[in-house]
Amino acid sequence: MEKLELEEMLALLAVERPGRLLTVDRQRDEPYLVPVSFVLLAGSIYFYTEPGRKLTALRDAPQQVGFEVDGHDGYVAWSILASGHFAEVRSPVERAAATAGLLTKYRGSAVAPIWARSDGSLASFVRNLTAAEMGTLRITRLSGRRWR
Repeated sequence: MEKLELEEMLALLAVERPGRLLTVDRQRDEPYLVPVSFVLLAGSIYFYTEPGRKLTALRDAPQQVGFEVDGHDGYVAWSILASGHFAEVRSPVERAAATAGLLTKYRGSAVAPIWARSDGSLASFVRNLTAAEMGTLRITRLSGRRWR
C-alpha cells in the first residue's frame, strides 16, 4: 500500500463519482453513511441534499463529518478519505459556482444527481434546485492510499 500525493488525490476527486458522506445521526445514536453526487471546488466538497435525515444529522453534528471516494482500474485500487466541517451554502455566488461545477461533472452521466433530473423543462429544473439545500464539507484533513 502506498500514500497518494495531494495532487493525485485532488485529480481523482475532480473526476470520480459518487462519493460517500459520513456523519453521526444523534437522534438514533449511530453513524449515517450515504452516497452523494459531489464536486470539489477550492478545497471543499459541495453537494445538494433535500430536507431529511442526512441534513438533520449534518446540522446536529457539523464538526463530525467524513467523506470517502474510491475506485479501481482492475489492477490498482485507491481510496481517499476526507474529514472536516459541514456548512450550509447560502451565498448565491458560491452556490452558483458549485452548481455549475456539479452540472459539468455529471452532464450525461447515468448517476446524475436527483436534483438535476426533471421533466426537461427549465421550470422543473429550477424548482428542483430551489427545493434542495446545498451543503459543503470544508476539508480539514485529506488522506489517500493506493494498493495493487
